[in-house]
Amino acid sequence: MNELVELIPSDMLKALKSECGGLQTLLRNNHHIFDVQKGCVQLRFPRTMDEVKKKIKSNRNSDVKMQEKKCWFFINHPQGCPLDR
Repeated sequence: MNELVELIPSDMLKALKSECGGLQTLLRNNHHIFDVQKGCVQLRFPRTMDEVKKKIKSNRNSDVKMQEKKCWFFINHPQGCPLDR
């Protein structure tokens, strides 16, 4: 995390702090994109819907309701979503 802070210009960190509460808050609010463990930040590998549904335990065989949207990587990453490969 400290290395990440050093890479970001101080004026950008100040703007980030005023907009959303800072870098940690940004990472926490976007936990579907970033994985933070023991001070290390990495991109979270997206899972397929089947993988997600297997992890969710259904109560009395009820249907799992999930919102589906395009992967963040599909829209924002230059190489697109890794699941498309």
